[in-house]
Amino acid sequence: MKRHAPILLLIGFFLATTSANAVITRTYTFKIKIPDIKMMRIITPGVTGTIHLELNAFQAGAPVDPTGTAINSNSWLQLTSIAPLNETRKVVVQVTDGTNVPLGTLLYLSATGCTTGDGARGTAYQNLELSSSTAKTLIDGIGSCYTGTGNTEGYNLTYLWMPDPENIDKLVAFSSYQIYVTYTFTSY
Repeated sequence: MKRHAPILLLIGFFLATTSANAVITRTYTFKIKIPDIKMMRIITPGVTGTIHLELNAFQAGAPVDPTGTAINSNSWLQLTSIAPLNETRKVVVQVTDGTNVPLGTLLYLSATGCTTGDGARGTAYQNLELSSSTAKTLIDGIGSCYTGTGNTEGYNLTYLWMPDPENIDKLVAFSSYQIYVTYTFTSY
């Protein structure tokens, strides 16, 4: 028996070494989720929420001039979107409260294409005449994307308020007139 002891010891050592080097595999199940996300905000750096536009005349005999105080390009529309497969989104705008745009005037809105962020940021449209009667598509073809969060990131918005060349006779002076433009981020 003493003769076999070293051999048994050697076999035991190899068996222990083989067991220590055995590969153990475990499989875990993960449930992952990406929610449907639609987030939008409009920022106007340095402004507390109201955009002021004013029509003026600068020379006797000349028409009312929309340049300067009747144009505002200081606002930026920012989005984050994670869309379901094969879903496209858009941003529509409409005058929704207050009265309509004052008689004898036109209010236009333009958006520039977004060059910040990444993803399917869609197509932006220019020179949309805003009214309370119809919502207009400002940006369409939006998929999964983000536009950035900085003060000058996203889609630059330009408002232009001007006399209606076909209704100059309907212009009326007033000190304050308030309308609300509503932006809706929706799927289609």
